Amino acid sequence: MKLKMEINNSKEIPYEPSSIPTNPIIPLYFFDDHDDEFSELREAVRDAVDYLCPQDRFIIESVYYEQVTYETLGERLGVSNVHAWRLTKNAMKNLQCQLLSNEYVTDYLNLGGGLEEQ
Repeated sequence: MKLKMEINNSKEIPYEPSSIPTNPIIPLYFFDDHDDEFSELREAVRDAVDYLCPQDRFIIESVYYEQVTYETLGERLGVSNVHAWRLTKNAMKNLQCQLLSNEYVTDYLNLGGGLEEQ
């Protein structure tokens, strides 16, 4: 059964939920909880990725972990490589929004207090 998922730009692409793996592709070592300064940042990234829709998560995992080309990603999604690039850009924008809504991330990046005096 093929479903259609609506994209922000009002275009629809074929979307097959069963083709997206249920197990995360992001390597577990990336999320190993060590007692270091980045453990909270890793958790924020994990939460942001988990909050994404399945298609955005699939795109980010494919492009940034598997390092597939936009042509291969387009074949997997049933779209052109140019549209795959657009979808990747949109997925990254959604991930960025999720990360910037996290108070720890904004504090880490010093974005919460506005401009600081020097």
